[in-house]
Amino acid sequence: MIRSELLRNLTISLATREEVPVRDCLMREYHYLGLSRLPGESLRYIARSGSEVLALIAWSSAALKCAVRDAYIGWDSKKKLKRLIYVTNNVRLLIFPSSVRNLASRILSLNLQRLSKDYEAIYGHPVFLAETFVDFSRYRGTCYRAANFIFIGKTKGYSKNGRHYYENGNPKGVFVYPLSKNARTLLTADFLPAGGVPVSEKSRCALATLPVEALKEKIGELIDPRKRRGIRYPLASILSLAMAAVISGARSYIAIAEWASCLSKESLLRFGLTRKAPSSCSRQSMSRLSIAPSAPGS
Repeated sequence: MIRSELLRNLTISLATREEVPVRDCLMREYHYLGLSRLPGESLRYIARSGSEVLALIAWSSAALKCAVRDAYIGWDSKKKLKRLIYVTNNVRLLIFPSSVRNLASRILSLNLQRLSKDYEAIYGHPVFLAETFVDFSRYRGTCYRAANFIFIGKTKGYSKNGRHYYENGNPKGVFVYPLSKNARTLLTADFLPAGGVPVSEKSRCALATLPVEALKEKIGELIDPRKRRGIRYPLASILSLAMAAVISGARSYIAIAEWASCLSKESLLRFGLTRKAPSSCSRQSMSRLSIAPSAPGS
């Protein structure tokens, strides 16, 4: 197949459930790192031209510790734990032999165009930054540079085994690709709904005019279907807080939890809460109640 025809027919698609075992088998056989499992939220892609498989790509949750990446983003450890889900790691890229120049960078570019939307469709949130680690003893990261990844430095040369880190003597090159023009702003914002647009202080101040007490009183008329054992927060408090978060722009359980964590003690008292915001508890409670965030007016 000539170069122009191959590139014209090039497609990137998510691996189907039936394709995953075959794809993982090929990755284990032909990639020098093999493949055990993909940690956290992962996506598998197949690059094809017509019926010919040209490459296999795997993404998973970002590395917990990477000093040069953290310095590039500019977040502290507390913010990182909240925002790390918005970073994804290209853990595997397997290009099958081809005589077509720039094929790898073209495949990466097409994959990056759809990556965030696929995360949002499957996991309920976008991703704002892609990262990858290149072993400079084997490769130079040429295809990543050609796909406009940014080289930001090297790791300290540690590997992870279970919960423990050990020195491997082989620092990797760290490359990142912003999937949004304001990726670093989004990753360091005080409040970030899952839709990817920071809610301004002005929007949060609108809470002052929201009739929280009346809303909480009305919701209090509902029958709580939960078992009494293990209840930590009143149903009316959780639901009224969730509704206020959605009105302020939150579009997922994670976004509701982050919005609630930004409230002052005075604001929490309006919802009948005398201690910290029910972050993960509210998410679990609403899941059991089959309540999902939606756009105002829907």
